[in-house]
Amino acid sequence: MFTLNHDAAQAANTLVALAEADQSETWHAECLGQVFNIRGEPSAVDEIRTFFGPFYPVLPGGSETAESTVFLLQHGLPAAGQPLRDMRCYVEAADPAPAGCGRSLFTRPGTDILVLADPARKRVIVCGSHPEELGRQGRVLIRDQLFGEIERAAGYIAFHSSAVGADGRAAVFIGNRGAGKTTSQLSLLASGAFGFVGADRVKLRPGGGGVEVLGVPSRSTVDPRALSNDSFLRPYAAGLTELAHGGKHIVDHRALLDWSGRPAVPRSTLGLVATPRLSADGPPLTLQRVRDPARVRAVLRANLMDGTPDDTLVPWLGWYERAATEASLERCLDAVARTVPVVEVRATYTEYRRTLERRGLAMFSPALDES
Repeated sequence: MFTLNHDAAQAANTLVALAEADQSETWHAECLGQVFNIRGEPSAVDEIRTFFGPFYPVLPGGSETAESTVFLLQHGLPAAGQPLRDMRCYVEAADPAPAGCGRSLFTRPGTDILVLADPARKRVIVCGSHPEELGRQGRVLIRDQLFGEIERAAGYIAFHSSAVGADGRAAVFIGNRGAGKTTSQLSLLASGAFGFVGADRVKLRPGGGGVEVLGVPSRSTVDPRALSNDSFLRPYAAGLTELAHGGKHIVDHRALLDWSGRPAVPRSTLGLVATPRLSADGPPLTLQRVRDPARVRAVLRANLMDGTPDDTLVPWLGWYERAATEASLERCLDAVARTVPVVEVRATYTEYRRTLERRGLAMFSPALDES
């Protein structure tokens, strides 16, 4: 039976033995042409499949050309307490313990999860007692530590934003916490005309004469006051019990897709950037087109996630050598400034939400039509 009292090399050998004895069905997922096999505890793999959904389809069968295999394994010890739902314990950095043969062993704070990075044998082994914790750790490890680094190396830059899309075009709402990004997204989902691109962060890259938008499977944080005042989410709010730090409700993107009946939009072309600044009591709705390229660049830089203190998704696994982003960022800023309209919005939450639900993105037309 597995114990957590081994030294790093012994623990790593135990995890390897569990992985080699595993007879679970193998699945695979692809990110920008690189394939990863996924196997292990069925409910944990199901969590990966449903979380990634249309963003990174997880398909049956393994690939002989896979970049690596991710194992999600139960170690056989009784589960201690209830599974942790605080996602910070799955994303925050941890120092590796050398485990021999080029391997690194990580513990995850607040859980009994161990993660073994074994690059020589092209495998990452995640092991713990709770299937739910395995699923949560697996989904953020694959999204952030593997796929996220591949996307970063390919030139995608993450910004603090939410986004919706329709007909191949995306509208991105960018700003600090509390600015109105989630309100913008939920209101447009409620209109029935837009699909989900991303919440909290969206990735951009120049391409095709414009700017490509890469959707990110993620969770929204919503102020309870917004839920109680929003006709779209009010019936749904009664079933929400999970709170983020800061007193906001956590809403999984899968729940938003189910509730709205709208599709996910994994890839699109950037058509609009809006920077809402909403308040409970404030001036009437005002829109202003940002035409100064230097100001556009400043707005985007102020909401950059990659490599900033606001970016909680730090690269702790070390599976890839982290790509430098400054050159990619400069190309992205230039492309947005040249090809995409950027609009500043000032309004009360109520007026803004009602206008978006009624008019959709047409509410920005006055600013876009300015000479």
